Amino acid sequence: MDVVFAGNRAHVLREMVRSGLRPRRIWAVRGSFLERELKAEGVMHEELPPRAAFIEALQAERFDLFLSNGCPILLPVSALRSGDRKQFVNIHPSFLPDLRGIDPVPGALLHGRDSGATCHEMDDGIDTGGIIAQVRIPFTADLDAGLLYQLSFIAEKEVYTAAAAVGFRPMRSSGKVAGTLYYSFKPEDLRIDWSAPLTTIVHRIKAFGTRNKGAWFEHNKQRVVVRDAEPVTNPFLVERADQWSVGQVVFVYERKLVVHHREGFIKMMDLDGEWEGVKAGMILG
Repeated sequence: MDVVFAGNRAHVLREMVRSGLRPRRIWAVRGSFLERELKAEGVMHEELPPRAAFIEALQAERFDLFLSNGCPILLPVSALRSGDRKQFVNIHPSFLPDLRGIDPVPGALLHGRDSGATCHEMDDGIDTGGIIAQVRIPFTADLDAGLLYQLSFIAEKEVYTAAAAVGFRPMRSSGKVAGTLYYSFKPEDLRIDWSAPLTTIVHRIKAFGTRNKGAWFEHNKQRVVVRDAEPVTNPFLVERADQWSVGQVVFVYERKLVVHHREGFIKMMDLDGEWEGVKAGMILG
């Protein structure tokens, strides 16, 4: 089978090579982990070009299977097939049809949804083609963005293996299911709203706990970045809740804040920004 590959992650590509399916041509997203790894290992590849140039390259290329894993370009697949028996396949880090879109991993944590990985046939839509194989990752309260990304990498490798075993043939339609989400990141998603439910605040912080993002709140016009959080349920503290006002900082210690929320207490950890200006006794929000 003649294969070409485009994406920003390396784990599926490594699994392909390990199983004997070595792509003849590789396009890597500029600045991605995949590009860095390929350069370090001396593997021949090309930088993923702009959309028009990439479509032109695929039109001129002869291949049996195009595999995408983190390729950000929406392709006109029906035109690219143009009667050929080419397969266009994508590996997406969610349990489709839920969490279509560019950022399903933080989306799963933000909304408290199960996630996973899906290998699906590509069509002209966004993550809408027939489903070839899937692996589910259940949502649990101990997940943060970094951990869920690591679990997703494992799930993507597993789903690639399962898809290859059936010749990348779709098993069923993706379909449109009521209640499913489309999620792509917006900068305003990072802002912590103290009026939101406690679990919503925790989900938001965990969803964006990576170094390149970080949820945040403003206090005295200074931005405080928070990368991890959890509810505090210790009965000794809960029994004394009336000693603090809602929104009041209870403790500040070791780059952590404990804040009294109307539904209990929340511990915010791994602080950045102007957090040292926040003192016990202050009212936030």
